[in-house]
Amino acid sequence: MAEKKAFLLRLDPVIWDEMERLAQSELRSVNAQIEFLLRDALAQRGIKPREAATAVLLLAAVLIFLLIVVPLPWQPGGLSR
Repeated sequence: MAEKKAFLLRLDPVIWDEMERLAQSELRSVNAQIEFLLRDALAQRGIKPREAATAVLLLAAVLIFLLIVVPLPWQPGGLSR
């Protein structure tokens, strides 16, 4: 997982209190609750975080690498390694 970006967020005390209440009711930290709500808002707008796309690309790259480097049993040298 990529390192998370740290930043200062100034909130109205009333909003902070509500975030604490909501986070506690969903068994999350306030930080995790804010991240959850931001991801949910992005998803509602059809925006997917790049992390998921990056993970799919990485998986595809690994699979391609394995297909190229590791011969299949029916290929020449497939079982001799």
